[in-house]
Amino acid sequence: MQTAPDSNFYASGFPKSIHRHELNVPVNERLRVAREHKKYTLTRAARELNKKGVACAISTLQSYEQAGDSQHRRYPSIKMLISLANLYDCSTDYLLGISDEPQRYTPDLLAQIKNNQSIAWRDQDIDEHQKNMIVYKIEQIMDL
Repeated sequence: MQTAPDSNFYASGFPKSIHRHELNVPVNERLRVAREHKKYTLTRAARELNKKGVACAISTLQSYEQAGDSQHRRYPSIKMLISLANLYDCSTDYLLGISDEPQRYTPDLLAQIKNNQSIAWRDQDIDEHQKNMIVYKIEQIMDL
């Protein structure tokens, strides 16, 4: 009788054991960038989370943003990751490195036009004045 070789991976290729320190996820850098984009300090971010009922200390946020080689680096729980994505108004896919687009997907056309830094029509960038004209024309059409 043949036995399967001892492996750290299931047949599907998924590891049998995952340790947080072994993950190669850019969460720390993405959290810092998202926080700075909102112009939040660590103190303000912790205060805002606490206002929303999410208990969080400044040191906890600091540990989430620590460099990958730091012994003090921690990963946020799924609940905390979602809370941070809501606070920073970005997607969890962006924070986890799955997507390079920080904005959340929304089917609302106005939000898409306003939120995207650069949008194009037939490979030509649309400037702010043109965006405003598009919004104005769409509002006219929707009022019909």
